[in-house]
Amino acid sequence: GERTDGVVSWFIKDAEGNKGFECYKILHEDGSFLTDDEIWIGAEVIAKGALTVYSGQAETDTGIFVENTGNGAAKPEARKTITATVAEAVAAGKALEDGASTWDYYKVTGYVAIAEGTNVWIADEKGPTAGKTDLLQLYLQYFTGKVLDPENNETTVEKGLTLNAKVEATMIIKNYHDQVENTIIEGDIKILEAGEVDT
Repeated sequence: GERTDGVVSWFIKDAEGNKGFECYKILHEDGSFLTDDEIWIGAEVIAKGALTVYSGQAETDTGIFVENTGNGAAKPEARKTITATVAEAVAAGKALEDGASTWDYYKVTGYVAIAEGTNVWIADEKGPTAGKTDLLQLYLQYFTGKVLDPENNETTVEKGLTLNAKVEATMIIKNYHDQVENTIIEGDIKILEAGEVDT
């Protein structure tokens, strides 16, 4: 399997190394997330789920993890946390193959440049997004950590991440069809400076 993190997805490859089937959005049966001790690149993993095709890719439709049978593939080393600018994080993401993720965490500080519900994009500097190519998406649909506000130490994603807020996000970075985004499942987002009032 090939781990792509987030709500874990992986690809089953054929003998030639082609991605033949995607196990998409894999969880435990009770809805809990998988851990690094349960899935990693090279492991033989069993999942179950409905069969479907999405944009030509054969996949499960929200499958369920069954077990890791093991095949001698070594577990990876513990994750490191790399401090990076938004531009550095975007460059790291664009260097990945489509659908792949970094193994290590990236701790990135930036300003909210676009805020659309529970999805935001951050940039290294405040100001208009026109012409900016280094935007990192914080994709929060499956976010399970906390958004920490310096005033009350916890707030909601929608209220805390407003335009021009300065944030620090710890994340695994993913390349999704050349869109560089987080797969924040573990880790926190800290609001370092308040943004514009949410209207």
